[in-house]
Amino acid sequence: MKDKSVAALLAFFLGSLGIHKFYLNRPVQGVFYLLFCWTYIPAILGVIEAIRYILMSNDKFFHKYNSVYYNASSYITIADNKGMNLSESVTEKINTINTEKKINTSQLLPPIVKEENQRIDVPYWGLNYVYSYNDIKTANSDIRNFYNQFKDSFLNHKYIPLAENEMNYAFVLLFDFERDFINTNDYEKLKSNYNILVKHYPRTRVYCERKLQQYKNLKSASTSEVVVTESVPIQEVSKEKVDLVPYWNSGYIYSTNAIGFARKEIQDFYLKFKQDFKSKSYIKLEQDNLGYAFTLMFDLEQEHQEDKDYLKLESYYRVLDELYPKVRRYTTSILKKYNSNTLSNNYGALIQNNSYDSYTNYNEQDYYVGNSIKTKYDLTPKQVRYLNRIGFYHETVFNQAEFCFNQQGLVYCRVIDILEKYCKKNDTTLSARIDEVAALLKKHDSNPYYAQYYSDGPSLKSYKQEIYRYFFKLTENKVREFYNHKRKLNVDAIHTKSEIVELFEDLQRVFEEALDREILLCEPANLESELVLNKQNTTRWKIAFEQIVKNIQNAVEFKKEIDQLAEFNKYNPSIENIYFDASKHIAKQDQLLALEYYLRYIQADLDSVTINNKPLNKTTLKVLFKNQQQLDQFNVILDNFLKTKDFERALKELQGIYEVKRKEIKLDFEKISDVKKQLNETVELLNEYLEDEDVESELDTSLLEQLATKPKQENLFNEDLEYTVYEIELLQMIQNFNNEITRELVEEFASENGVFVDSLINNINEKTYELIDDNLIEEQEDTYTIEEQYYQNILK
Repeated sequence: MKDKSVAALLAFFLGSLGIHKFYLNRPVQGVFYLLFCWTYIPAILGVIEAIRYILMSNDKFFHKYNSVYYNASSYITIADNKGMNLSESVTEKINTINTEKKINTSQLLPPIVKEENQRIDVPYWGLNYVYSYNDIKTANSDIRNFYNQFKDSFLNHKYIPLAENEMNYAFVLLFDFERDFINTNDYEKLKSNYNILVKHYPRTRVYCERKLQQYKNLKSASTSEVVVTESVPIQEVSKEKVDLVPYWNSGYIYSTNAIGFARKEIQDFYLKFKQDFKSKSYIKLEQDNLGYAFTLMFDLEQEHQEDKDYLKLESYYRVLDELYPKVRRYTTSILKKYNSNTLSNNYGALIQNNSYDSYTNYNEQDYYVGNSIKTKYDLTPKQVRYLNRIGFYHETVFNQAEFCFNQQGLVYCRVIDILEKYCKKNDTTLSARIDEVAALLKKHDSNPYYAQYYSDGPSLKSYKQEIYRYFFKLTENKVREFYNHKRKLNVDAIHTKSEIVELFEDLQRVFEEALDREILLCEPANLESELVLNKQNTTRWKIAFEQIVKNIQNAVEFKKEIDQLAEFNKYNPSIENIYFDASKHIAKQDQLLALEYYLRYIQADLDSVTINNKPLNKTTLKVLFKNQQQLDQFNVILDNFLKTKDFERALKELQGIYEVKRKEIKLDFEKISDVKKQLNETVELLNEYLEDEDVESELDTSLLEQLATKPKQENLFNEDLEYTVYEIELLQMIQNFNNEITRELVEEFASENGVFVDSLINNINEKTYELIDDNLIEEQEDTYTIEEQYYQNILK
C-alpha cells in the first residue's frame, strides 16, 4: 500500500528523477521525468506534486494510488482494515454481538457472499450537493452508468467503498429509495434500506433518520392511490381550506427539486398535500401558494415515468386542472409529450363532461408571448412575430401592471427591429446570428433544466428562445429603471465560454445601445400603473417626494403635490411615511399644514398592519409650538382623535391652536371715580400755584440731572458666566419682550452699540452652553427666542 507522506517526500527531494512516480506505480511517467531531468522542469513539477499530495485527502489518495478492492459483505473500508480479511473482520464483529446480546446475525447484516476482489474506478462527480434523484439525470453518461452499477451492487448486498468526495452516489441512492417508497408505500422496506445505507455510508445518517421520522408520522394516514376514471364533478368534492398552509415563496417551479430546498415544515405539508390529493381529499391553495400544485404536477409525471400508466396520469391531471387552473397549460403540454398523437378517449370524455374545451386542439404557440397578448394590446404582425420568438415568458410581479408590460413589449420590438437592420447591414440576418449562438449553447449544454425532461438534451429552438428571453429580461430591467422600480431581475450572462461571448458580444452591445435610446420614448405611467408599482415597491414614493421638496417652496403647491402623491400611493402599505416626512418638511413654512399632515400620519399608521407611532423630533416641536400651552392643546386634540377617529373634527380643532388669545378687561368704576376726584384736587392746586405770580422760587434740577444720567445696568445673571454689558442688556431686552424678539430690533440694538449681531448671539450661547447643555438663544427665521426654563437657569 502506498503512503501519502512517503510519496510527498520523494516528490519534493527526488522529484527531478521521477522516483515518486516509480513509487506510485507510474513507471511511464517516471521515465519521462528521467529523460527531462536536465531541464529542471521535473524538479519544479516534483515540488508542485509534493504539495498536491500533502493537500489531498487520505481517501482520495487511497482510491487513486492504491488498488481499491471491496468484499461483498464489507461495511468497513479497506483503509480501516489493519491487515485483517474483511469477511473475517465482519464475522468477528457479528460473533461479538451474538455473544453479548444473543441476536441472530441474519437480522444485522445480509448474508455474506464470497466474491472475487475487483478494482472499481469511481467517476468523479463535481456536484457539491445532491438535493433530489433528478440530479443524477443531469449528469453525464459515465456517472449515470456507474450509479446504476452502484445501485445494483447495493441491492445485491455488494457495497462499493466511497471516498469523502464521492458520497453523492450514496445520497442519490437515498432519494431513489424515497422515490420507491412513495410509489409502494412500503415503510419497512424503506427503513431496512436506510439502515444498511447508514451502516456503509455513515454520512447519510442524519438525512436517513430525518426522512424515516417524517414518513413514520404519516404512516398511519391512508395512502391508497385511487384513480379517477369516471366523470365525477369536482365541485362535489370537499375543498375545505386548511388555515395553516405554510407559505412557500417558491418562485417558478421547474421540477420536484424545489421542494428539496424548502423548510422541513413545507416538506411535511407537501407530503400531506400529495397524500390527501390521491385520497380525493383536496386542499384549497391561495394564488400565491401554488408552488405545491406545480410540484405535485412534476411529481405525478415522475411516477408516470416509472409505471407508464398514462390513463392514471391524465386522470390526476384532470383533477389538478380544475382545482388549480393555473397548472392547466403545463399539464396539457406534459400529456401531449407522452401521447403526441391524441389523448385517450376516456380523458376527452372527462373534459367534455366538465365543460372544458378539448385538449386535443391544444397548440403550444397559442401561449407564446406575442399570440397571447396581440388582441389585448392591438399588436402589429411584426410585433407579434418578434415577441413570439421569446416563446413562453413567466409573469413577474412588475409586469402585472399591464401598462408597464405593454411599454416593455413595445421597447423590445423597436430594439429587435434595430438589431435586424444592423445584421442586414452586415450581410447577414438576426435569425442566422442567433442560430450560430444557439448551436454553441447546445454544444456546451448551458441550460441544465431541459436535461431533466429530454434525454437528448434541449432542442435548438429552446436555446434560441432562451437568447430572445435574455434580451426581453434586459428590456424589463430597463423599463423597471425608467418607472423607478428599484428591484431588478437577476440576469446572468448568456454564457461564460469565450467563443460564445465573442460571437454574441456585438449583438448584445448593439442591443444595449439601442435600448438606452428607445427607453426614452416610454410614456409616463398612468394612475392604474402608479398604484400597482407603488404597492409593489413601498419606498418608490421617496423619489417623487425628493423632487417635490427640491422644486416647490410654496406651501399651497406643496400641499397639492403631496396630496397627489398620497393618492398614487393609496394602496401602498407604507403610505403613512409620506405624511410624516411631509409634516417635518413643511413645519417652518406652514405650521397648521404640518400638524394636519402629522394627524394624517397617525390616521394612516392606525390603519397599517404595524403601528409605528413615530413622534416629532424636538427641533420640529420647537418650530411648531411657541409655548407649552400650544403643545398641551395639540396633545389634547390628538388624544380625542385617537378615541373618536373623527378626523374632520380634529382638523377644525387644530386651527384654534394658533388663534390670538385676547385678555378679558374688566373696568372698576369705583376706582375710576376716585382717580377723577384726585385729579380734580391736583388741578385746583396747580391753578393756585400759577395765580401766585409774585412768588419766586428756585427749581430743583437734581431730579432732571439724575434722569439725564444713564443708570448703570444691574447684573441679574450668574457672575460666573461673565456676560458683557451689551450681552446683559440684550438678554434683559429679550426678557422684556416675553422671551421672543424680532431680528430687526436686535440688529438695531447692535448697530447703536457698534457690535455684530451674530457675534453677540454666538458669544452668549458659548458662555451658557456648559451650564444648560444647549443653545440659550434659538434663531427661528426672523425671531430670536429663549426658553423660560433656560432663562431661569442663568439667573443668580
